[in-house]
Amino acid sequence: MSANNHISQEDEKIQKDNQGKQSSKHYTAVIYVHGMGSQRRNEEVSNLIDQLDNFSYKANDLDSLGKLSDIQARLEESRVDKEKNISFISTKHRKRTGDETQTVRFYEAYWAPIMAGGSSVSDVLKWVFSQVFVPLKILGEPWRSQARLRRTALLSLWHKMSEKKKAKYGYKKEDLKRLLKLYDDFEGLDARRSFKKGSHKEFKDYVNQQQKALYQGLKEKLTTRDLTKQHEKDQESEITALEQEFQKGNEKNNFSSSRF
Repeated sequence: MSANNHISQEDEKIQKDNQGKQSSKHYTAVIYVHGMGSQRRNEEVSNLIDQLDNFSYKANDLDSLGKLSDIQARLEESRVDKEKNISFISTKHRKRTGDETQTVRFYEAYWAPIMAGGSSVSDVLKWVFSQVFVPLKILGEPWRSQARLRRTALLSLWHKMSEKKKAKYGYKKEDLKRLLKLYDDFEGLDARRSFKKGSHKEFKDYVNQQQKALYQGLKEKLTTRDLTKQHEKDQESEITALEQEFQKGNEKNNFSSSRF
């Protein structure tokens, strides 16, 4: 899910962590320092997380880079001034193999102190209330436009599913990778030309089309292999027949020589 989408639910998701409890946890901190120019609070670091998340999927290999999950906007008590809170975005990085995860926190630093104070209460309230309509907006958009949200939901379902259930229904990691690749391919230009609406129905049609193409390709490959085998058998039969005729010729010559 986009980090911006997580921020849009900040009023529900933000939690105030106990300082002692958090300091005892191991995590990696990434400090994003704003340069000169427009400094939009939380937006730039959210875009950074989005790009990292997107890059891990575009690599087309979930095992090579790992992936981000559980992206949340949070607060913690300042370790310098206990009367102040520090905001950050927390996420978990699932490593290449196994279920081991590493917590990563993204903090922001501002070159202009006035920006560090954030926005006024009235501006924040306006923004919070405007986010009420975000879920409705998402529901009204084409299925294709929310591909990253779908990927996050799919991965969440996969990791929550027990190994026993996966074994029962025959779900394998290769199936997950194939489906994620179909998500990415459905966003491509070729799929956009043939499936312009980008609806969920069209995505299912696209999956069926790809399955048929895969089946046809395998069928042609098997047919070619069978024809090759048949050709090899025919060649072997011809060689055997020639050898037999050659042997008969030798026997005939030997017989003729013995007579004369």
